[in-house]
Amino acid sequence: MKRVKEANILHTLVFEKKPYMGYTKESKLKINQEYIKQCKAILKQVQTKHQIIDMIDPDNGTIIVHMIKQHSDMTDVYKDSG
Repeated sequence: MKRVKEANILHTLVFEKKPYMGYTKESKLKINQEYIKQCKAILKQVQTKHQIIDMIDPDNGTIIVHMIKQHSDMTDVYKDSG
């Protein structure tokens, strides 16, 4: 049996509202930004180490977030700067 010593999880989160709900682009963007703030607050509250790699904002009000989350205590989440 082998054990995993270090692991990071790459997440792609898509925050979007369904088109039939009647939101405008600006209201979708505002609501999705609030969801992202809540997500960050929850990660901070449960003390999960994470790094947001990028946030993509297409023209339709959807926000796509790519992030790395720590899976084990021995893993460094942050990329090397060199």
